[in-house]
Amino acid sequence: MFRLAVLAVLACAPHFVGCAPAGFVESTANVIDEMTAFRDARKANTRQAWEAFIRNYPNSGKTPQAKQWVQMMPEARADEALVKRELEKAEAERAERRRLQEDLKRHEDERLAQAALRQKEEKLKQEEEAKRLEAEKLAQAQSLAQVQVSTAALAMLADLQRRMDELEKREKTLKAREVELAKAAAVAAAPDLSDDIDLAPKGGLPQSDENFAVVIGVEKYRDIATGADYAEKDARTVMLYLRDYLGFPERNIKLLTGDRASRSDFAKILELWLPLQVTPESKVFVYYSGHGAPDPNSQQAYLLPYDGDPKALELTAYPLKRLYEKLNALVVKDVTVVLDSCFSGAGGRSVIAQGARPLMSRLETGKLDPAKKLTVFSAAAGDEITGGYEAQKHGLFTYYFLRGLRGDADVNGDGWVSVDEEYGYVKKNVSRQANRDSREQTPQVQPDLSLRKDKGALRLSKTAK
Repeated sequence: MFRLAVLAVLACAPHFVGCAPAGFVESTANVIDEMTAFRDARKANTRQAWEAFIRNYPNSGKTPQAKQWVQMMPEARADEALVKRELEKAEAERAERRRLQEDLKRHEDERLAQAALRQKEEKLKQEEEAKRLEAEKLAQAQSLAQVQVSTAALAMLADLQRRMDELEKREKTLKAREVELAKAAAVAAAPDLSDDIDLAPKGGLPQSDENFAVVIGVEKYRDIATGADYAEKDARTVMLYLRDYLGFPERNIKLLTGDRASRSDFAKILELWLPLQVTPESKVFVYYSGHGAPDPNSQQAYLLPYDGDPKALELTAYPLKRLYEKLNALVVKDVTVVLDSCFSGAGGRSVIAQGARPLMSRLETGKLDPAKKLTVFSAAAGDEITGGYEAQKHGLFTYYFLRGLRGDADVNGDGWVSVDEEYGYVKKNVSRQANRDSREQTPQVQPDLSLRKDKGALRLSKTAK
């Protein structure tokens, strides 16, 4: 119906001086058919669908990419299997965490029940002791009524009174302990699982078939002894948030970890798969957790894949400038990039070739045009190092970034987390925690929010609170 309506308008629009030129309607119809066929092939994402598109539209601008993708379909299936395995692993970690919390709660309930029972037994003993003392006092009083009060009798009465006073104090202490026990029971009630960063909250944004994400976590490296602690766990948790909270379907998420996060994997997914999938209505999210590396000679910053070598960055690593260029070229609604890495070469999630000096100046990463739709959050300034958050078993930046998305960054309370709110939240909390660890780490956002047309008002997430 839409196709017929468009053709009718194009064929004889009221403002034309007559009908469309010969061949114009037919050409437009072919373009519409091609767009529809490509959309259907992308949605199906099967070898048969892509081969049908290639067969029917051999001269399309999308055909070369489609041919490359068909050649790599077995690898694509392996990528999907990897995403499913990692999600299952993340779900298992989440289930285990719930089980441990339930076990802790059960043990705490048992401990409180035993404490309450002991408290009750002690109270009964106190009551029995009070009755015995009262009876003894009464007997002493009756005995003294029959005999002349003596100094000894007065001393006895004084002793009884002292013991009664002690009993009263013990009763007050017992009541105070009962109050404390009640408070402890309230605190030990069912744990607030929504406060656990590994448990992606439900709600948030509805899933959209137009949203696509690339999640990369490189914790261990083939040729580098120093790993990036918690990088793979960071990636799995981010993937859960994307699927359960930020509106990205599982089938539209590409996960690169371990030996499946090589330089060729970076290029294949970012430069072939992603452009082939997106539409003008797409939201794109790219997350990287792992080592960054600076080139002291060219002043360029690189993301380090699993097979990356700091001594040969141009050949084995992925340039940050190239990443920005490829993402800027996408015709989409918006692109968000989150980098839990650093590029100083001074430690943390950053490495440098042996013998080279760490860089304590700004690196060339490519200028981001405020007019474009690319937003980049990075974990630290160019001359700083990133670090892990040992208490939470995550990268410090990733931990607070996720906390911000789930609602902690919603400063104005409108139910949405915008770019400027998220940046303000992570900058404040990451810097403060890093200072406690005796180092500096200042998250960055590009381009400068003051230069952006929306001034950072772009919404990242809808809070579940």
